[in-house]
Amino acid sequence: MGLLDNFMGKKKTAQEQLDEKLKAETDSRLSKESDYAVVEIQDVYNIKGVGVVPVGRIIEGALVLGFKAKVGNKIATVKSIEAHHEQLRVASVNENVGIALGGVEKNDVQRGMKLRFERVGSGVIE
Repeated sequence: MGLLDNFMGKKKTAQEQLDEKLKAETDSRLSKESDYAVVEIQDVYNIKGVGVVPVGRIIEGALVLGFKAKVGNKIATVKSIEAHHEQLRVASVNENVGIALGGVEKNDVQRGMKLRFERVGSGVIE
């Protein structure tokens, strides 16, 4: 829906209204995000075509795409975040999520681990 449609009195469709609401909620979550997240790993899967996917609960901070974590001597990068079969850009405290990680193998991440993910360029993980 363009700017001209607003002046001509055309109303937004339900889908356009939902899209705007979702974008506003996502933007507000992004503005509240912290520079780190701690995730307690509950299980780890190796999914064909995706890679290593640990599943766990966020216990601190907010997890954002692109965050990195040190796992042993390797650096894991968050490639995607999913909760209840829905792709997320941001996940907050107490959310159970699956995280597709790049740069690690399945046996590098184990159940019970607490991974601290940080924003790229925060100084701790480079």
